[in-house]
Amino acid sequence: NYTRFIIISKDRNLSKECDKISVAITLPHKSGALYSILKNFTENNLDMVKIESRPIRDKSWEYSFYIDFRGNIIDENINIVLKKIKEESLDYKFLGNYISEVYCE
Repeated sequence: NYTRFIIISKDRNLSKECDKISVAITLPHKSGALYSILKNFTENNLDMVKIESRPIRDKSWEYSFYIDFRGNIIDENINIVLKKIKEESLDYKFLGNYISEVYCE
């Protein structure tokens, strides 16, 4: 088991060491909506390491998705992918760009 701690700030702190990005999205309830998002990862050779769905309260059969993938927002290609995901989502939240594996001893 491990615990993930998050530092929240209004200011972006860009670091070349960051290698993982987390986003939360809500998609329209229509055929192919999730595929449309996922194809961005394949087409841009990005490594998605986690996808998790959560039901939206008071909206039957509608879900939010939490996605983690490898990358750094300093990379222009990553920003293009994030822009596409945002445009295709009903709701989009950039949760952060961070170093994926930091171990404390």
